[in-house]
Amino acid sequence: MTSMYVPPDVEKYLEVPVYQLEPGMYIAYLDRPWLDSPFMVQGFYVQTATDIAEVAEHCTHVFVDPRRHTRGNYVKAAFNGTPSCRANHDVTISLRRDFVAAESDYDVANLAVKKAFARLRETGQIDVASLSGAISPLIDHVIHRKEAVVALVRMKKKDDYLYNHSISVAVLGAMIGHQLGMPLADLELLTLGCALMDVGKVKLPAEMLTSSAPLSNEQRDAMRKHVQFGVTLLEKENTVDPMVEAILRDHHERWDGSGYPNGKLANEISLAARVAGLVDTYDAMTTPRPYAPTRSSFDTVQELIDQKDIKFPGILVEQFVQAIGMFPTGSVVLLSTGEVGIVVAQNPVRRLKPKVVIVLDADKQRRTEMVTIDLHKYTRPDGTTQVWITQELPAGSYGIDAKALYL
Repeated sequence: MTSMYVPPDVEKYLEVPVYQLEPGMYIAYLDRPWLDSPFMVQGFYVQTATDIAEVAEHCTHVFVDPRRHTRGNYVKAAFNGTPSCRANHDVTISLRRDFVAAESDYDVANLAVKKAFARLRETGQIDVASLSGAISPLIDHVIHRKEAVVALVRMKKKDDYLYNHSISVAVLGAMIGHQLGMPLADLELLTLGCALMDVGKVKLPAEMLTSSAPLSNEQRDAMRKHVQFGVTLLEKENTVDPMVEAILRDHHERWDGSGYPNGKLANEISLAARVAGLVDTYDAMTTPRPYAPTRSSFDTVQELIDQKDIKFPGILVEQFVQAIGMFPTGSVVLLSTGEVGIVVAQNPVRRLKPKVVIVLDADKQRRTEMVTIDLHKYTRPDGTTQVWITQELPAGSYGIDAKALYL
């Protein structure tokens, strides 16, 4: 889609055909200067079908601000065309639309967590209701924009592990909860509980949380006390829902009884706490920490699969893999052809065969035109069909910035 009129800062907006408009979208610019239109106010929300009809009388397309959308569904760009390979345009537009729409709420929630934890350190109090209100909008993005949200969690700078871990596990927890078919009310409680599961760590010495040295037995025992610290802190000032309390109390319990603080077994651990424990483990292993090396998502998921029905129930691990994939969206990957790409969508049947945007050729040179291939359907020019991912590469490999696809 090419516009004759290009607004300032065009990269911040999505060019949308008028026939794809829907109530809740915010029109920031038209396909012509505002003075050449009959609309009195520059920038407005689409409220009704009548609004769309009026815009259609004067425009063929408009520029929508995804950050000001009122939670409606965007029409997703399809992976249409030939099944083997197509240009990157539609994929980029679809991902950018969803990514930008989710990023604003993600940043609001992340800031709310930081403020809540800071207030807790200063006053010993935490406003759970306000924190819940800031986190809840992320659930809508998990439901409607899952691929973009997975990429968003992976790409956000981990400037403070405690805060960013809290928001990451909240999103991942909501993702599994949705995959399991939890009702919205339970999803909200699960998301809040995951965000708060490590709140008790604010009572621990800062040097213990940032030390790169292995913890002593004494420090390890002190670290484990964050579980009870967290429960006590919330109960002190708030009426805590039983699901949230169970997450805080039991997210370190394990299926085989090897967890803490009470060594609970199997179904003695609530479903919400099992979900929280799984996403806590995954995010910790895939995030840079001062005292442990970062693992790739693929290696981490493989380890979780090895722990099926040991540390975590097998069905839960399987649902987690269904939710995020073996190579999550946003991963930089090396293909069997020697080419390098970025995962942009999952295959719900073939978890090792996602859709990938090819960025570098086999000689690791930038392609003049990025293309998207579906590894499940891709046919190479020489007639062979087998192309697969050989390795998940560290973020930033070969100078690739995955976020450039989304912004």
